Amino acid sequence: MRARDLLPLALLGGIAAIIVVQGREMGRNREARRATQATQATQKRTDTAPPVIQTAQPQGQPAQKPLAAAGLDVPPAELRASEEPPPVRDDAVVRQQVRDNASGTYILAILEQQQQMLLRWPQRQRDALRVHIARDVALSDWDANYPVVAERVFDEWKEAGFPLRFDIVTDRVGSDIQISWIDRFPASEGPRIGMTTKARDQSGWLVSAEVAVATHGPDGEVMSPELVAGIIRHEVGHALGLGHSGNPADVMYPESRVNTISAADRATLHLLYMLPPGFVK
Repeated sequence: MRARDLLPLALLGGIAAIIVVQGREMGRNREARRATQATQATQKRTDTAPPVIQTAQPQGQPAQKPLAAAGLDVPPAELRASEEPPPVRDDAVVRQQVRDNASGTYILAILEQQQQMLLRWPQRQRDALRVHIARDVALSDWDANYPVVAERVFDEWKEAGFPLRFDIVTDRVGSDIQISWIDRFPASEGPRIGMTTKARDQSGWLVSAEVAVATHGPDGEVMSPELVAGIIRHEVGHALGLGHSGNPADVMYPESRVNTISAADRATLHLLYMLPPGFVK
């Protein structure tokens, strides 16, 4: 090969080397961009994800016992005919009211739990809801303060904005809400210490509710009046038409650890009684 032939070959080799180097550099740039994009995507998911709330119990102190271990399974309301006239409703207006006022409440959770149905008591212009609290009870370790704290719970719900009055009556017959007592729930019920059974009519109006409260826990421990008040506070919420909240700060959380009706409990109760009962279509 002649010397003048070597010059083009050298030029071609140099160009090829430059192309190889540039290709490697472009590949490194692509990998760097992919890594940056992956980091940004991970950061975005982290920023938009709801915060994980972790609670730590002070060292050496036992965890606070749930005030109301009702369980996630709330018995469905029994269907019972009534003479209450059906509510006046406009489905489009109801849907709009739910959308406009759901923030700060757990009304959507209640609708999901109850197959999109709302249950509540009818408005009464003159008559109060009649509440019977059993007092002459023959149970071991019975505390005469149990009925006292139960009666106070109804005052709390009234102060929270429940739009109807309560009348504590001595005769169970004809009462609307009954508070009864049992020694303890069977083991098959798990950790349950309170349960509310309700009846509703064809329109979704509540017609009766019975709250059963255990005076002993699953392990046989005697319930203190404070614990009993917490159980009844939660169960009366069910008796008024509320379902479960997903927030531990609310009384209507399935295992309530609070002894004060929260702002969300109040807002949900208020919204429930702004709406007609029945299916939200």
